[in-house]
Amino acid sequence: MEVEVRESEIEDVFAQYPELLKRVLGISEEIYLLARQKPLRSGRLDLVYSCLSNLLLIELKAEQFNKAFLRQVLSYRDDISSLQQQGKFVRGDVLPFLVCTDFSKDANDLAVSQGIRLCSYDPAVVLAEFYRNAPLDTKYLSVLPTDKGVWRIGLSTESVVLVEKLSQVHLVARAKACSTKTAGNQLRLAEELGLVSFSGRQVELSSFGKEFVKKVDPLLPRDALSVEQANLLRRFILARPFFSGVTFGIITMIACVFELSKNTYPVPRSLLSRHFINAAGLHFRWNSEKAINKGVRMYSNYAIELGLLGKIGDRYFVTPSGLKFVLLLNMHKSLKFIESVVSID
Repeated sequence: MEVEVRESEIEDVFAQYPELLKRVLGISEEIYLLARQKPLRSGRLDLVYSCLSNLLLIELKAEQFNKAFLRQVLSYRDDISSLQQQGKFVRGDVLPFLVCTDFSKDANDLAVSQGIRLCSYDPAVVLAEFYRNAPLDTKYLSVLPTDKGVWRIGLSTESVVLVEKLSQVHLVARAKACSTKTAGNQLRLAEELGLVSFSGRQVELSSFGKEFVKKVDPLLPRDALSVEQANLLRRFILARPFFSGVTFGIITMIACVFELSKNTYPVPRSLLSRHFINAAGLHFRWNSEKAINKGVRMYSNYAIELGLLGKIGDRYFVTPSGLKFVLLLNMHKSLKFIESVVSID
């Protein structure tokens, strides 16, 4: 299989995550990075680690074994030994390693005869392990849009208001003259928007939920969001885009319409549907046409209620508030990612 990746990127992974390198080298003792791209008389040595009383010299290749690599490793070993004798490098028994993607038994025998340990690795495994272990916001990697069975956010408004005085779902359901399941779904949606919290059978307003209740407009239908409530929810989602599956689904929906507008505008539903499902990480979970249609309808409804999108016929438009939102969101997410991965450099 052809490998197309820069060696320096694999080197980055091993430098950042020595546990991965230990598995490749087949050692169990702790290793500590001493030098990277160490300049020597004969070239630059990729990595130098200390391990107990030993120095591990690691020459890394993103390709199969080549006999010329052995000469390179031996030159580095001699250069390090010379520096040690001059008192210019830390003391320790020098153990040279050549790490490449594949090698034969004959190649291994040749390396051993020259005092070099030959190890192989799979770049695909290393890069996948890196991504799983990278210090990204864990919410970003794990959160997925969820289906709470509620078509519009406004349908939860009355339930949220009732929680202020009624602390159990069945009491909210009785006051609304609806089923306990319906009231429960509405409050679970509210939970994903940070409005309420559950503790066993008890449900209570969050501090944010109390603000939300204060913004109710008595002149509007009970299942409608006021302008102030929509603004409040937009600010909450912008500050916490990965708070829940619902907040992530909303930002994914508006981002998809914005991205697809580079192809055609307004964006037709036929173009948006599959793009949204894939961008949301639901390719294998919501794969039927019924699930796709339901998911797109639900999350586009949420975005429209918040004033982020407009829909005319089967075409989607980005509103002025939506454009401002997506631009601020991109900046916010970029800052979060920079903060979380800055240690990689």
